[in-house]
Amino acid sequence: MSAQDTDSGKLLNDACYDGNFPSVLSLVSCGASVDCQDKYNGHTPAIRCCQRGHSEILQFILEQGANAELASSGGWTPLIYAAAFNKYECVAVLVRYGVVLDAFTTSSGYTALWIASWNGFLSIVQLLVQIGAEIEKADYLSRTPIVVARQQGHTAVVTYLGIEINWRRRRNYATVLNSLKGAPTRSPTMRVFQCHDVARVIGSYL
Repeated sequence: MSAQDTDSGKLLNDACYDGNFPSVLSLVSCGASVDCQDKYNGHTPAIRCCQRGHSEILQFILEQGANAELASSGGWTPLIYAAAFNKYECVAVLVRYGVVLDAFTTSSGYTALWIASWNGFLSIVQLLVQIGAEIEKADYLSRTPIVVARQQGHTAVVTYLGIEINWRRRRNYATVLNSLKGAPTRSPTMRVFQCHDVARVIGSYL
């Protein structure tokens, strides 16, 4: 039988969802797979922890070798679930394990940052941005995090993302301009690229 079909796997998933640490300890010690997946939706113990915010159990099962990237049948990773349910401590735990920040759902292209922005979860948005999440990665409808935050009326998130986006574009603009100024050639083409306006456009795409 596969891991998701075992009784111990189902019990472990349930214990993680309920936050029953003693049961989790007992089941894992008896050999329950920390990567068991529900046969209907692909939920794992890590995902169950992130849905309810049980960060201590999440930490434990990751220490036992659970795959922090293992996604549900819809491509939702534990990080995306933690962001969707506003479970900051779970996000912090996953980040320490070096999860892929910009993983996205299969059908819609939602990243953890996109989901947090949609819901207006400012503290999670700030954490994800500060550790390097792609701030302008769009979903399948080409909506970026700041766009959906604005649509949902989350002013604080819009303000924060706007400041970060502008700062990054200015930084990239300065990087491009300095790089072009140091170019050895003074051909007509290079002089065009050394124009401030052109450098600013190039920087906006970096």
